[in-house]
Amino acid sequence: MFFELEKYGNSPCLLLEGESPLTYANVVDACDEISATFSHYSDSKNLVLVLCENNPESLVCYLSVLRSGNTVMLLSASTEAVLVEHILELYQPNFLCAPVEHPLVSNSQTAVLRYRSYAVFFTGQQQQEMHDELGLLLSTSGSTGSPKFVRLSYDSVNANASSIASYLELHSGDCPITVLPMGYSYGLSVINSHLSVGARISLTDHSIMTKEFWRAFSDHQASSLSGVPYTYEMLRRLRIERRDLAALKTMTQAGGKLSDELLTHFAGIAENKEIRFYTMYGQTEATARISYLPPEMLRSKLGSIGIAIPGGTLEISASENDEGEIVYKGPNVMMGYAQAPSDLALGDVLHGVLATGDIGRFDDDGFCYVTGRLKRIIKMFGNRVNLDDIDNHLRRIGVDGISGGEDNALRVLVTDPQDLEPVKRSLVATFKFDHRAVDVFYRSQIPRNESGKIQYSEVFGKPDNPELGA
Repeated sequence: MFFELEKYGNSPCLLLEGESPLTYANVVDACDEISATFSHYSDSKNLVLVLCENNPESLVCYLSVLRSGNTVMLLSASTEAVLVEHILELYQPNFLCAPVEHPLVSNSQTAVLRYRSYAVFFTGQQQQEMHDELGLLLSTSGSTGSPKFVRLSYDSVNANASSIASYLELHSGDCPITVLPMGYSYGLSVINSHLSVGARISLTDHSIMTKEFWRAFSDHQASSLSGVPYTYEMLRRLRIERRDLAALKTMTQAGGKLSDELLTHFAGIAENKEIRFYTMYGQTEATARISYLPPEMLRSKLGSIGIAIPGGTLEISASENDEGEIVYKGPNVMMGYAQAPSDLALGDVLHGVLATGDIGRFDDDGFCYVTGRLKRIIKMFGNRVNLDDIDNHLRRIGVDGISGGEDNALRVLVTDPQDLEPVKRSLVATFKFDHRAVDVFYRSQIPRNESGKIQYSEVFGKPDNPELGA
């Protein structure tokens, strides 16, 4: 049974706002009811799309799919409707778990089961072939809603949860609070790793900038806080060190490179408050985590992505001057990608070996540093964005342009000055970007070399924020 939840019995599992906690026994009972519904309507392995939020409904639906041996596809419930519709049409999931009031389901067929504010809908789609070990599909592109998914096995999800629990020394007395969305691999890894040890989880969808978040933080005595670089920028603005942090024992950061200045700032807070502060590196393709920097090494190895998580190894491939592509090996590596329904039947094509696309080096003590990037990838406030997806969007709306930039700063060149404002509005509306992080500028033509290849570096320069991170 996934994460062996039964053994934690009546221990508190999910801490909610304004109501009694749900125990592990409550969660197991709800999972069993939903799992029985899948079996009643279908005797084959099913693909189940869960439109998720940070609430017990999403978590129970997610666990129900895994525990019943089906395959769960996670998408944020706030994903643009047109993108969700595209994925529904392409992959044709057998079941849909979503908020009852969600616009995509309000006019659909009658729900076959209700659980709190969510419902399970049987779509009636024809069963498609899926690999026996395929457990989880996560989007590779965060808010861009790409139909490309990472294929993760049941074992890889379990392995990464266990590994994270090991190096963070998690136990049943811990209580994380959900800062990040569960549809994002980092946010989901926080949930998975704590479920694996029987911990309590404070579930909230409130932003860290709201009073409601900090009320839940205080009421539930949260012992850990996790965030991406943008989260830590906001925590500094909030002057978190002035708050009552007596219960806070652990802080973790991933999802992109944190500046040395911010690292030093929070290292000082952590030392003063006796908090363990972990910086980590990962990719959705490795379920979540790949490496971590032990808190006691934070100052002496400033900027390092640290050492491989338990059960994994880091190597440098085809090194030149001691630098080369970072390669990770471990049981949490994905089976491969899915870009079409036929890919769901594929087995493990990577065999535990992941070329990360990042360039790095080891120091004399075996600690790894990212020094460059092979892929056209940036992070927008924790969400990974493939710049090729942005270029494809420009083509779809009839704009001649290209994209570039760096983490939290997307830049777009257009060759028609009349496209400046329309393109920015389209990008903000479609991808849910912060308008302040999108710069659209005019240039009469896109630079290309003699063979016609676009010269991105001539326009945007060489990326100077290399860390991919998930």
